[in-house]
Amino acid sequence: MTIQLKRLRIMAKKSTHKLISSFCLLLMLLLLGYMYGPTLAWIADICWNDNDYSHGLLLPFISIYIIWNLRNERWPLIQEKLNSIEQRQDLKRLSPLGATLLIGGLLLFFVGQLSQSAFASWLSIFPVLVGILYLVLGPIVAPYFAGPVLLNFMAKPMPDSLTVSIFWPLQVMAAKISAMVLKLFDVPVYLVGNIIEIPHMRLLVEEACSGMRSVMSLVTVACIIPFLFPLSRWAKLAVLIASILLAVGLNVVRVAATGLLAHFYDPSAAEGFFHEFSGLVVFIIGLTILYSFVSFVTRKAPLENN
Repeated sequence: MTIQLKRLRIMAKKSTHKLISSFCLLLMLLLLGYMYGPTLAWIADICWNDNDYSHGLLLPFISIYIIWNLRNERWPLIQEKLNSIEQRQDLKRLSPLGATLLIGGLLLFFVGQLSQSAFASWLSIFPVLVGILYLVLGPIVAPYFAGPVLLNFMAKPMPDSLTVSIFWPLQVMAAKISAMVLKLFDVPVYLVGNIIEIPHMRLLVEEACSGMRSVMSLVTVACIIPFLFPLSRWAKLAVLIASILLAVGLNVVRVAATGLLAHFYDPSAAEGFFHEFSGLVVFIIGLTILYSFVSFVTRKAPLENN
């Protein structure tokens, strides 16, 4: 009878401990939701209204899909690690990395609030979330979930000031190469910065035409690919570099083709439906080429388990 009472007490303590832990976790998530609500609303507004970041609306669903795939592909391994003695010992003590990430992320959040920097607040979300993962799941299991969480950073990977600094040279480069192509076809061209003047028309090479939209989208796809294909570290880097070069190169072709169509066919080809449709075609071509490159790399490069 005494042994049964002891067992009941132990079971009651465990149940109480789990209940308290679940309540604390729920309270923490609600607090984080309250803290980051305005920041997440800001990001959602950007992704909804800015075509350059529209892919950000899909990233949470892609992250959920990747984590769901873990259930079929890696859950037995994760379950084994969760039940391991080492993992149980890690869960009993505070993860230094998790605590550091959580504290550092919260400090960055308060710096963003004080300086009214929305991007700093957005940036702070990710060390906070990864820190919580390490504290809750332990250092053995947390890395499996950290990658899909960090993937959402591509919804807004850099502040507007840095975007202008990076993509202005691409705008000028796209304009120069396009002007050279137009001259090869005997089209009179006058180039000033990112402005191409041809007879009866002026082409302004904006950020979208310099490759920003395709760069953001294709780089995001390149970040998703390692979760879907078994690639070595060097292969992952090669795919990332290829996505950037591919986006810039295809958009230079797009600007030159737009100029030729505007001069020899119809000036309306440089704007409106034709302009937007050409961007979609370029992105689809880029995806096709990138997929072919990934398939080639998967066959040729040494594989590693993610």
